[in-house]
Amino acid sequence: MENEQLTLEQIKDLNGLDAALLTDKQRKVYEFAHRQGRKLGVTILTVSEAPESELNKAKSAQQYDEIRSRYPSRIKVDVKK
Repeated sequence: MENEQLTLEQIKDLNGLDAALLTDKQRKVYEFAHRQGRKLGVTILTVSEAPESELNKAKSAQQYDEIRSRYPSRIKVDVKK
């Protein structure tokens, strides 16, 4: 987001979205917030909706990632200010 002014509202708008379905602009906001968010009082996480029971069966990191990829990963934005 080099020449553009990023707003807290743009970051908040990511809350609840599926990380795999972000537009290019949303992805840039997400990446910026992930790198710089703490300076703004923002925590941004990506939470998989994959069932823990399936994830616990994974025998390798690759299997774990494959299971996660079959389910949506929702973005969670927490603003401290």
